[in-house]
Amino acid sequence: MKFGLSPSSSCCLQEEGFPYHSIEEVSHLLKRFTKDRACDQGHQLYESLKKHHLETHPSFGNDIVSMLAELGFIHDAHHVFHKLDHKNEKSWHSLIMGYIETDKPHHALSLYREMGKNDGYSGGHIFLPFL
Repeated sequence: MKFGLSPSSSCCLQEEGFPYHSIEEVSHLLKRFTKDRACDQGHQLYESLKKHHLETHPSFGNDIVSMLAELGFIHDAHHVFHKLDHKNEKSWHSLIMGYIETDKPHHALSLYREMGKNDGYSGGHIFLPFL
């Protein structure tokens, strides 16, 4: 059974057993763990979201990709990124930069090329790390 957050941003969870109470709480934690470089807490949050099939939730799926990539969990970031229905510029940029920082420039360049084809992002400012 899939757990889910209500579309209402302040609504509580529809099912019991999930430790977070709102979209705002999850979004806040994603940003805080990224800013604080809290790798263990960030990955625990991701695992909890994944357990409840929420890692691609439209309200914070792109932020999960960004957090995972910025904390060095590039494999997990890649996994979530490719499951997202709608990717934003932040998730494209974070994953590309994550590949660069983990010494995978060929993956970064491939993703950059894919970005131009799929979601219409020009990626001009993302191109700078390739120079």
